Amino acid sequence: MKFIEYNYDNKVQYSDFIRKYNKSKCLNSLNIQTFCEGKKIFLMVDKGLVKKYKIIGYVIVYEKLKTICMVNEVSENYEDNSNVVFISDFMIDYIYRKKGLGKFLAKYIIDEVYRKRNIILQPDGDGNWFWKKFGFKPDEISKKLTLILKR
Repeated sequence: MKFIEYNYDNKVQYSDFIRKYNKSKCLNSLNIQTFCEGKKIFLMVDKGLVKKYKIIGYVIVYEKLKTICMVNEVSENYEDNSNVVFISDFMIDYIYRKKGLGKFLAKYIIDEVYRKRNIILQPDGDGNWFWKKFGFKPDEISKKLTLILKR
């Protein structure tokens, strides 16, 4: 298992990688990602049999929150706070679910990449239980349900 990080500076390499290796219908939103300053995509990949890599899952993180606060109804208190990041997307391909890989990817983001920063997110549907296992709690200040992991 390996993690590959892409951002605005290497968006061309990202497009090439996704065009070549993303064959999952579950992860089709990776094909249309656009980059802006402060947005990062982390891919979880494994060695493939036919192709060099197979994409197992991904996380999209915004480190600059001005637009996110407006669009996602997150509290303006986070807008200029450089200690807060926002997880906007978190996905594991259907065929790899229920194997602990989502937990593995989440721990990588929480404990390694952003271990010193507060993390906020807005879980869909049943995502609440997943994120609460890592210590996320409602932030109580945003208009829409937003969970935070404070550092």
